[in-house]
Amino acid sequence: MTRSQPNLKLPLLGAVLGATLTLSGNSQALPPVNQDPTIPPEYDRPAAPTLALSRTDAAISLRLADSSAYEDGYYIQMRNSSNQWVTIRSSGPLLSYQSLSTTQAGLKPDNRYCFRGAAYNQTGTSYSAIKCAYTYDGNDNQVWRVQLAIETGSGSQSGTNDLVWVRMNSASGNEYPSGNLTVVDYPGQDFNGGTTQTVDLNLTGLSQMSDINTLGIYKSGTDDWCIRSVKLLVNNIEVFGEDYSTAGSDCQNMPSLFSGFSMLSFNRSALRAASSWQNYDEDVALGLLGALGIWNTELVSRLSGMIGHKMYYNELSWRDNFDTPVSITAVCDSSNQCDRLHVDLNLEAAANILDLGTLHPNVDINFDLLVDCDTDALVISTENFTVTADSTLAQEILSVGLVNYVDGQVESAIRDAWEAISQTVSGVPECEVIINQDGDVYLQLVD
Repeated sequence: MTRSQPNLKLPLLGAVLGATLTLSGNSQALPPVNQDPTIPPEYDRPAAPTLALSRTDAAISLRLADSSAYEDGYYIQMRNSSNQWVTIRSSGPLLSYQSLSTTQAGLKPDNRYCFRGAAYNQTGTSYSAIKCAYTYDGNDNQVWRVQLAIETGSGSQSGTNDLVWVRMNSASGNEYPSGNLTVVDYPGQDFNGGTTQTVDLNLTGLSQMSDINTLGIYKSGTDDWCIRSVKLLVNNIEVFGEDYSTAGSDCQNMPSLFSGFSMLSFNRSALRAASSWQNYDEDVALGLLGALGIWNTELVSRLSGMIGHKMYYNELSWRDNFDTPVSITAVCDSSNQCDRLHVDLNLEAAANILDLGTLHPNVDINFDLLVDCDTDALVISTENFTVTADSTLAQEILSVGLVNYVDGQVESAIRDAWEAISQTVSGVPECEVIINQDGDVYLQLVD
């Protein structure tokens, strides 16, 4: 019986293939010839490739790396307006250090485009995951703060203390943008009837304002949450709002998708259609930042939102019945010159300690907050991070282990959360930072 020959990989030139071959290392030195090549199973398809993607407001760049030892070639496809896949770049077999790259230019701003990569041989074709991306809108509006204000109806049964979370773009890693999520857990606050609660949202997955593709508010639990109004604020400016108080009732119950799960969602088209979104002016937002600075209440709210989100994923929680679970105070010298802020978080942890069962030790987190303003950048950072735990809940011999346990849990949570709240905002003119005794931060322009 005649055995079909394996497809050997040839170092073909990118120009001949009509593809861009990205080479790493010395492109003049060819790899040694394999004297004992492994013959793949006769009917195996090549391994599926991985497609990497980057984007601007008018172009999307794609890169497909070599993924197989016995492919005949690769290609990259784009889905057209008729929902058909069209090949935009192809090549023959690649060496392990080569890749197939292409840039699709001339795209419309703030529009969604989908792509996939493929590896093929005589047996068949293996496709990468489909990657879809929105181009940026071309406005380059940066985001340094996002808030959600929810007004609950006035009825005594209108509110909720169920778990609430918010998304502003896709949950799928194959969508661009994606990854934004905030679990809403503020200290001592629920969405009570007749109140308006404004919460700070995470900035993860938001490199620009156009990365806000949706506003999804989700709730798990059995409460009938009746919402009167919703407002989305970017950099302290309202960009979207919906009022339900004029719909013949005081409020609207959050739509239930199925038992125990409700969702109120506004899609990308609804957000973009809002006149407040269309009229947003980043220069005005930067002017407000320069004129008003960063008030202490804003710092407390932002830190509460970020820490509350992170605590959902570990054993930490806000300390019950504590008047000031989050405090931020100015650090000043004898002449009342303040150069930093001191943050004190008062939490508790659930810790299983041998035969003592689950304990709830008090946990104090302290660190200093530094704000610096330089040419074109506002930078917020931390130092002097410390964690202490209440050791009176266990015998002295166990308290060391308890502190070490809580220390690791808390420090990890706080440091991860600070990556979200720590910010560098470009576009800020050169200035000096002034911290007053109330813990407010002001930016004074340098002459």
